[in-house]
Amino acid sequence: MMLLRMAASFLLGGSFCLLTFPASASRMPSPVLDPTTYVSPSGDHTLYVKPSQEYGIGPAEYQAKRHDEIVWSTQLPFTLYEACVADSGLAAGYAYTHGKEGCGLPEDRSGPGQLLVVLLDPRGDVINQVAYPRAVSQMLHADPNPLVEGVILGDANHRFMVRIAPPDFSGLEEWWAYDLATGQRTGALVPGRHMERTGDRSYILTAKALPGTPLTLIHWWKYDKPNCGAIFTLIDPVGKLVWRLDVEDDYTLPGNEAEEDRIRDEVREKGAILSVSNGAFELRLYKSQVRTGFTVESNAEGTWRVQETSRNPFLAQEPAPLPEFPTLTPQPIGIVSLASARTSTANPIHDVAGFAFDAQGRMAVLRKQDTAPAAVLLVTQEGEVLIEMLLPVQPAEVLLDYAGPVWVGGSKFVAAISREQKATIYLLDSDARALDEAVEHDCPPIKALTGFPDGSFVTLSDRPVKYSRVEGLFSFSPTGERLWSKEQEGYGGQPDELLDPAAICTIGGTQFAVLNTVGGTIQVFNTKGGFVRVLNLEEQWGRAPNYLTNIAEDTIGGFVLYDFNVPAPLIHMTGEGKILRKYRAVYPNARPVPCIGGLRVSPQGDVWMSDGDAIVRLTAEGQVDRVLGAPPDAEVLTEPCMANVGPDGRIYITDDRSAAVHVFDADGTCLGVCKPDPATLSTYSFPAHVAVRENGDILVWYIEPPHYVRFNRLLERLGPVQGLPQFTDYDDWYFSPKGDTCWMAKPHDVLVIQGLRDIVHHIKRHADGCWIESPEEIAFAPDGRAAMLARGQTTGQVISTYTADGEPLTTFFPPADWVLSGLAFDGIHIFALRDHAVHAFSMQGAPLGQFELPLVPNEASYQGPFLSAAGKELWFVEVPGPLVHKYVNPFAG
Repeated sequence: MMLLRMAASFLLGGSFCLLTFPASASRMPSPVLDPTTYVSPSGDHTLYVKPSQEYGIGPAEYQAKRHDEIVWSTQLPFTLYEACVADSGLAAGYAYTHGKEGCGLPEDRSGPGQLLVVLLDPRGDVINQVAYPRAVSQMLHADPNPLVEGVILGDANHRFMVRIAPPDFSGLEEWWAYDLATGQRTGALVPGRHMERTGDRSYILTAKALPGTPLTLIHWWKYDKPNCGAIFTLIDPVGKLVWRLDVEDDYTLPGNEAEEDRIRDEVREKGAILSVSNGAFELRLYKSQVRTGFTVESNAEGTWRVQETSRNPFLAQEPAPLPEFPTLTPQPIGIVSLASARTSTANPIHDVAGFAFDAQGRMAVLRKQDTAPAAVLLVTQEGEVLIEMLLPVQPAEVLLDYAGPVWVGGSKFVAAISREQKATIYLLDSDARALDEAVEHDCPPIKALTGFPDGSFVTLSDRPVKYSRVEGLFSFSPTGERLWSKEQEGYGGQPDELLDPAAICTIGGTQFAVLNTVGGTIQVFNTKGGFVRVLNLEEQWGRAPNYLTNIAEDTIGGFVLYDFNVPAPLIHMTGEGKILRKYRAVYPNARPVPCIGGLRVSPQGDVWMSDGDAIVRLTAEGQVDRVLGAPPDAEVLTEPCMANVGPDGRIYITDDRSAAVHVFDADGTCLGVCKPDPATLSTYSFPAHVAVRENGDILVWYIEPPHYVRFNRLLERLGPVQGLPQFTDYDDWYFSPKGDTCWMAKPHDVLVIQGLRDIVHHIKRHADGCWIESPEEIAFAPDGRAAMLARGQTTGQVISTYTADGEPLTTFFPPADWVLSGLAFDGIHIFALRDHAVHAFSMQGAPLGQFELPLVPNEASYQGPFLSAAGKELWFVEVPGPLVHKYVNPFAG
């Protein structure tokens, strides 16, 4: 649920940043720094580091052992971000005083802090601690400098090296060397200076000291487009090359892009140095699928001889076997339909993908559906349907993108449906009631198109290529033959180049305009593809547009634009960019209208737009004065989305269209609706979470603007929740069945709050001591104990249990490639939903059983499980149904 929150905010133009320093703003934070145990090469010595803060800021607890005996244990005022341990028990590492990203704690905004290089003797005393000030990077979203890439401990030459990344991604990696006896820095070396040309893009992946020698083994990434391979080198203590092995295209597999990507990802993550030992090492060669062994010896002249000694097939480590779950056969109780509260869509205008006017003012509407074929309707401005033409697209097809329709003269229109790599263009004649495919069958996916009175049309294409996208313009004749095209990958700064184009429209029948989201510009071209001019909107408006998504030509040579997520998103301006008026579209009840299904100006000069379900006409002030289709109605469950089941068995279903919450009893009878105040909602508000208190209060979390609204058991709106301690925009609330306790799941921890007022506990760790990163679900047992499903950037999903007071009990990890989406806990058994399979675990993670739910259509999914009837039943809500599937808890007594 928490990830849904973050994604929704990004999609709606919000910002999410847990960090405080500008260099890291508006990006996802680094992975947390969990407790770590470092082991010496012999395995005799270990060092355990337990950070006091999740990003390695401030002190940490340390414990050193020799075999199983504790040698020393203490707290030090710094947290080693990475360390290594020598066979003597000596330890060395580095720390960031304000974290890797240089943000510091919220109360400390004094800059990016320092890099500390620390050496500890076998008794835990600091041999030396060297501090280096860090500076803000000149690169957007990059970490401050210096930034460490890794550490190397060389017992043979009695030194410790810290690999420093090239500042701001320029230059060569530098290694700082420190004497193990004194901790003093003894110099620096730059391995790249001793290398001949290594490729268009080359860098060090891994580096390891070679035991028994003063040498260091390096694995380089080598990229010479299109080939990608490796270089392996051995260097001496001053960085000079001793040995080199080039594997030119080891990570290149022509014709098998998916496997090539998998190999490259694996190499970047794990490297290809399999092992290092006393004077020997092993490498993995991917293309030949071998592991090759080498020995290293010095001769009397003081030079080094490297010899291949073995070559064996590389046998990939078998993945851990999946846990075996016994098959469960829980007794079905029945399926409860909530459809009686949902009015079927009787109006033919719904699911609007786009619309356009012809010269007479009639409207062509492109309707898309998940369960029925797409269609183009010809309707009057009063909503009378004149013609309905079905498109030859199967409703079961997924991942379709729709563009158009656009008018191309007379009674003709053009529409397009795109799949992953190409588009199909449909030519429609409403008078002849004819529908034909264009002659062109090799057009890239189309994001928008515009037409001309002579029957020709231009498409705005968006073709995916590896690691990038290619934007383009394609022109077609009235019968669909390609006339000209121009495509562009990347951006060279020329005025005629596209820059994330979002929309396109005709100008006066002889030119067309392209609206660019990035840069906020309108480019004008003639029908031959010739560039005419560019209009910079920031220069004309005196402010930068936020996120432009739609453009329409008016009847007097100007434009109407839609600027996403601003107070007045509709902007009517002249052709030169002078703003005539700005306004927001609102229904009569003050509910704002989002622009999802298109924006057009009729031949009569009226502005029309669609919210994706209906098409509305606007007055000059933005008031909706006509609706084609059904307007949002809180009494009608049109778009069921999120579900929850309260402690008394009530069922709560959110409706994205009306932003209301429909409430049902356990038998499916509609009890009423929790209706928001339309005036408090923004253009893209929707309810994203429903929480229910023990006293029956209902709290609904709304996106845009983010806030919780409280309703009582009678479904009466009590107003926004105010003054909750440490409340942020990304919190999910879960109420314990015991007492008036709320568990507030925040992006990185959980607060236990009494009475929506007092923080009584702060949960920051799982039971294994690792940090909580992203809580996704919390489920309570009837006795108040809790189970939490969370996700870590490096660990994947994890399930932990806690006492009713929030003290950790157990932690376990489901299989790494599983994606769990729901959780229930009866105090002994944990139930997790994976697609339509339900898995039962013990609190320690032992597999107890599984069963399958009935398959649902492609557009549907299950939510739950929800524990009901005092833990004796498991319920699952199918949306968009909505249906409630009920089962007896297979472990209930």
